[in-house]
Amino acid sequence: MRLPALFLSVFALSLAACSDAPTAGSDVVDTETEAELTYEGDWSGVLDVGSAQLHLVLEVRGENVVLISVDQSGARLPVDVSQRDEARFAGSIATVGASMEFERTHPDTLSGTFSQGGANFPLTLDRDSLRAETMLNEEAMADDFIVLSGDVRLAGTLSIPGDDDSYPALLLLNGSGAQDRNSTVAGQPVFEVLADALTTRGIATLRLDDRGVGG
Repeated sequence: MRLPALFLSVFALSLAACSDAPTAGSDVVDTETEAELTYEGDWSGVLDVGSAQLHLVLEVRGENVVLISVDQSGARLPVDVSQRDEARFAGSIATVGASMEFERTHPDTLSGTFSQGGANFPLTLDRDSLRAETMLNEEAMADDFIVLSGDVRLAGTLSIPGDDDSYPALLLLNGSGAQDRNSTVAGQPVFEVLADALTTRGIATLRLDDRGVGG
């Protein structure tokens, strides 16, 4: 399923001051606290735009900052950082037009809003390199899949755990009613979450849209 194009430009991160920060004039620097207040690392989250859920990774490597749209072939969008301190982080991506603004609700959590074309979407990013790496690896091994039987055509997503020749597999089937391949209930993609969990445990999954839904 091809997802809508992702447009990003300005980041604005409002950061809460850490209570463990050294007082003014102190000669002692708490290196652990100092590390917490930086943005170094991988920040990952899911942007719900209504018609799709886009997995995003904000990769911060010193002065090099890149936003990765995992579901869009891992598109890497360089971020031009204009401000980065304890209180705020701002930047832009010249080729696209949108913005993100966050509050640092925890040393490893950014909560805020992604804005595009006049629409605002809530977005939370967590700093977790292992989670971000897993997200990138899993998505790279998920692909669109079509099941044909006579004139019946069902679209779905095949997720595999790796490059091995064989592995156990599960077919995820929806219950009654018209549902998409993710068995989305109240905005929650139940089968997508289940497929991700199974993939990390070495189990392949195939999930399908019902007739007349999605693909």
